[in-house]
Amino acid sequence: MTQTIPVARATISPAPARPEETTSLYQAMMRGFRCRCPNCGKGHLFGKYLKVADQCEECGEEFHHHRADDLPAYLVIIVVGHVIVPAVLAVEVAYSPPYWLHALIWLPLTLVSSLGLLQPTKGAIVGLQWQTGMHGFEAARTRRLEQLAITASVTSEPALIGPAQQVVHSRHWSDNMKDDRALFGLSTDRAQKGTEHISDRCQP
Repeated sequence: MTQTIPVARATISPAPARPEETTSLYQAMMRGFRCRCPNCGKGHLFGKYLKVADQCEECGEEFHHHRADDLPAYLVIIVVGHVIVPAVLAVEVAYSPPYWLHALIWLPLTLVSSLGLLQPTKGAIVGLQWQTGMHGFEAARTRRLEQLAITASVTSEPALIGPAQQVVHSRHWSDNMKDDRALFGLSTDRAQKGTEHISDRCQP
């Protein structure tokens, strides 16, 4: 006669997912391009025309670590140059206006385009450095990831077992122990009877 022993199955909860940035690189750069805080998107990024604020007045995120330097100016030169120069050549080939008309048209257009793009481009560079943790922004990025990890671990913890469920689990465990003891006792009795039978047959 074979007796089936019920075995309790353990439930393994999945490991929490790796925390990721809530603000993507594209979102941080677009907020910077709009001259807004890359963290919250509400506060002003600049205190003056090209002077980055020390911190956001809304969320308190610090920006004095940035090292945009001359990169925004180089990018503006590339963009404006690739737009203005082909336009100048196209107008020259098509209409051949005098040079003073060229200067009257393209110089103000180049100046306005460069000044208009310089601040947003610098804001996008600051957003890039902030999101990737470049220069002094590494500590701020590490702090954000730690906060996300804590939040993810708290939300992924399983709910505590209530008193009624604890009673059910304890009863189920007791029943399993009783079944194990009964089977162990049955196996011991069978082994003892078998030994006695062999001993009787071996006696002359």
